[in-house]
Amino acid sequence: MRSIFVRVKEYGVVTEEFLTKIHLDHFRHCGEYYDKICRRVNQFSYYVTLLMVVIAALGLNFFNIVPIYNNFKYRNDDDAVTQYSIYLSLPGVNQDMLYTFSTIYNYYISVMCAVLVCGIDLLMFVMAFHVVGHIMTLRDDINSLPKPKCKLAIDPVHMKNKYQTDLHVEIYDNEENDVIREELIKCIDHHATIVSFAGALSDLFGPILAVSYVNHLVCGALMLLVCTTGDRNSVVRCIPVTIVVFSQLAQISVIFEIMGSESAKLMDAVYSVQWECMSASNRKLVHMFLTKVQTPIRVTALGMVDVGVEAMVAILKTTFSYYTLLQSLGE
Repeated sequence: MRSIFVRVKEYGVVTEEFLTKIHLDHFRHCGEYYDKICRRVNQFSYYVTLLMVVIAALGLNFFNIVPIYNNFKYRNDDDAVTQYSIYLSLPGVNQDMLYTFSTIYNYYISVMCAVLVCGIDLLMFVMAFHVVGHIMTLRDDINSLPKPKCKLAIDPVHMKNKYQTDLHVEIYDNEENDVIREELIKCIDHHATIVSFAGALSDLFGPILAVSYVNHLVCGALMLLVCTTGDRNSVVRCIPVTIVVFSQLAQISVIFEIMGSESAKLMDAVYSVQWECMSASNRKLVHMFLTKVQTPIRVTALGMVDVGVEAMVAILKTTFSYYTLLQSLGE
């Protein structure tokens, strides 16, 4: 699935759009807060990259080194069976006859799988980080809209006590309304760009996320069963892979949950705008903007399931239910 994914045309289109238009480095000149968020996102992406490299290295090395170690340890035993990280079925050829080639090839396959799985996930994470960064900068732009400079004085008469008092009301003048209109249009366009790119992420990564969720449902219970009931060698090999699989699920869910929760804060930011001080046309813009931000920005798996913590919890519950069922059947 992932080997085909990198050959899909949309993969190149979305990646090019991210690198040339969406990456926060292109927005550093927009203000101090943009530069601050860009540096924070880049730093966080750096640490996540290191974590992914460490996890991938540990998983593939434990998976391949354990069979090599066991073959070396029991090389003089007559009853010893040669172990492989990946067992290959070759027509007319015994895998033991090609032990060195098979071991190197298995290591190569493991490295390629780790690169495809962790590399594509890492690209998806970095894109999600930058989307979150855009949402944070958009919210700051909304909160930073200029306040009215002038106050309009009116002279209401208190009907009961028959006295007159001055009441000062903040309101934008014509020049300020023009400035506010430009800023609102910029914010609306920025929000439309974010929503469009998030939709492109859903279309591109949706099938991978759906397959990943199904894989966790099917394989998660089996890996837990091997880790708890298998022999020592199987446990040593499977524990790192199991950690990688479940950490991948947690990373995907938490990162996209943050995206949804940050976008939900846009509703409060837009509603807090001083729309009552604006002209009628600007109030209509604010109303339209408020309507658009009512729907949180989320990435979905094939348009059916929102990727987030709720989906992760449901998968974990189902996984442990299957694990309990398999364990009881084994007994």
